[in-house]
Amino acid sequence: EGKTWLKNPCVKCSCFKGQIICSTSYCSVSRCLKGYKLKSVPGKCCPSCVEDNGVCTVFGDPHYRTFDGQLFSFQGACKYLLAKDCSGNKTFSIKAINNPRRSETVSWTHKLRIKIGGAKVMLGPFLRVKMNRNKVRLPYIKLGVLSVLQEGYMVVVRTNIGLKVTWDGDSYVEVSVPPVFKNQMCGLCGNYNGEPNDDLITKKGKKATNVEMFGNFWKVSHI
Repeated sequence: EGKTWLKNPCVKCSCFKGQIICSTSYCSVSRCLKGYKLKSVPGKCCPSCVEDNGVCTVFGDPHYRTFDGQLFSFQGACKYLLAKDCSGNKTFSIKAINNPRRSETVSWTHKLRIKIGGAKVMLGPFLRVKMNRNKVRLPYIKLGVLSVLQEGYMVVVRTNIGLKVTWDGDSYVEVSVPPVFKNQMCGLCGNYNGEPNDDLITKKGKKATNVEMFGNFWKVSHI
């Protein structure tokens, strides 16, 4: 008599005058604000809104959409820092080689190099993959660091820190980072601080006056 217990995370039961009476909890949140997503938590009945990953995309000749949603086009044909953890930890970096495509005024993403946890992954045309300069067959797994899989027409690199890179072997790149890297990013993909208007920031922390200036500031000498 008087005892209460959880039948499951959503159903609470009690003993009252010799009878078992149960009540069900109903979730009131069905949608989240932009930039957040519903996520179920083990042991809890209702999902809660948690901040979504930051996603940067590169496509076309090429166009960039930063982690904060700033859209710009940059036709530089060289080696560039696409995205990097610029905090004291410096856990990873992603560099891109952009080559001219059919003319000197149009370029495209030709190769990517991901550096993380002592591993160097090179993603090339036609979904070719190298690990520390050696060709590898997919799927490839480096325990505790990353996995490289082919999913349909894409190569997907997943890491143990939540970084995810998707590559189509031709020009499309998608970089996804968890919110723990907010305010820590730098490169062509922006600073990931939630403000798209200040994404065109140079290495010295100053706002570039134009896209060409911004892109050239993130040029690197080697890949």
